[in-house]
Amino acid sequence: MAVTVIYVHRTCSSSYKLYLEAKDKGLLSGVEIRPAATPRDSSGNILWSVPWLLVAGKPAGADPIPVEVVEAAVSKSRISPPRSVEEAFMETVLHSSAASSMAALAGGLEPVLDEALASAAVKSPLTGVGPREVLEAVGPNSQSLLEEWSDRISRALALGFVREAWWSRRGDLGPEELRALVSSGAFRLWLLAKGSIGR
Repeated sequence: MAVTVIYVHRTCSSSYKLYLEAKDKGLLSGVEIRPAATPRDSSGNILWSVPWLLVAGKPAGADPIPVEVVEAAVSKSRISPPRSVEEAFMETVLHSSAASSMAALAGGLEPVLDEALASAAVKSPLTGVGPREVLEAVGPNSQSLLEEWSDRISRALALGFVREAWWSRRGDLGPEELRALVSSGAFRLWLLAKGSIGR
């Protein structure tokens, strides 16, 4: 397996943006790009989000991934750890429709207190911050963190629903159609499906 692997999805704008940035910086020769065709990566971890970065088989980044992180992975360099592991973890939950929907449905972070997600959040292989350290910091504060982030998570989920409804209608979705979809219970069903299988 290549040392640096990025899982992407063809409908994901973040995946496409990262691919173009990596190409512009001449990094693609040191990276293996793989399609996110299944819910798990080659190590058996859940693909919580795309793009999803692996370094030597360990999660090292999830959406959003700055191209500088890929550059560090390819050059086998270290990067600075995040100022707050709790904030880094919650940002990663926010950008993962699977994780954010699970947290919203459960009313807590317990379903997403996952080592792979924590590793990606703090870019463990590149920063040296261990995923257990992240979970030990987040776990006791999970309820207050979810309350603090609930508005942002709700907005992200609403935007995710609108984006996928727009895609499913091939770009033909007006305000009235959107209101009718929400009134029909489609958003609730979408949220339940997201919390079950994610992307």
